[in-house]
Amino acid sequence: MANVMALVTVKGFSKRVSGKSFKDFCGKPLYRWTTDFIETIKNKFAVMVFSSDVPDAFDVPSGFVKIQRPRILCEDFAPHMLSVQHALVETENGCRDEIEYVMLFQVTNPLRYAGDVDLMLGEIDPSKVNGVLGTSYRDHNLKMDYMIDWGMPGCSDLPRIHSGNLYLYSREFLLKAYDQCRFPVYQYIEIPKERGYNLNVDEDFAIAEAFARRGGYV
Repeated sequence: MANVMALVTVKGFSKRVSGKSFKDFCGKPLYRWTTDFIETIKNKFAVMVFSSDVPDAFDVPSGFVKIQRPRILCEDFAPHMLSVQHALVETENGCRDEIEYVMLFQVTNPLRYAGDVDLMLGEIDPSKVNGVLGTSYRDHNLKMDYMIDWGMPGCSDLPRIHSGNLYLYSREFLLKAYDQCRFPVYQYIEIPKERGYNLNVDEDFAIAEAFARRGGYV
């Protein structure tokens, strides 16, 4: 069985939504939806890590290892993968066993399903995941007829939206030289819209809360 680290990366500030990580979502702070979920499946991971520029400002389950993330890695211009790499190196410097894979959970996708985690972990194989495995969803409200300059010849499928719900990074990929692009996802697992939906602005909270009620999360 592969040695997998569960990683949560959180900023103490947000430019688009003030205090987003602490904002109430269906009765508890947004970030707790992610840490509480990981706590329920902690047996799947060798270690659970919480990375933030202000880690002590967050009340996370005791099983998490908190690490201090440099503020510069929280800026918009910093590729998020650098934060994942930093967390891997810092965790291994703590005299833990070598981590083979890092599963990243972003708090801006609060609705999750353990089966998605199992599906992604089931893909652990150098022949399948040689870089990054991510999640995506199809949005039926984004039909090509409604979009400006969709412009992909011969494409009749619904647009696929990049989701921050889950990522799986191989250690080899994180520690080698790579193209520092913002979303270097080479393979995708498709999930339903309610789990893939990203909370970026205030309006997204109301939409995601509707998804949570419809999906029985609350």
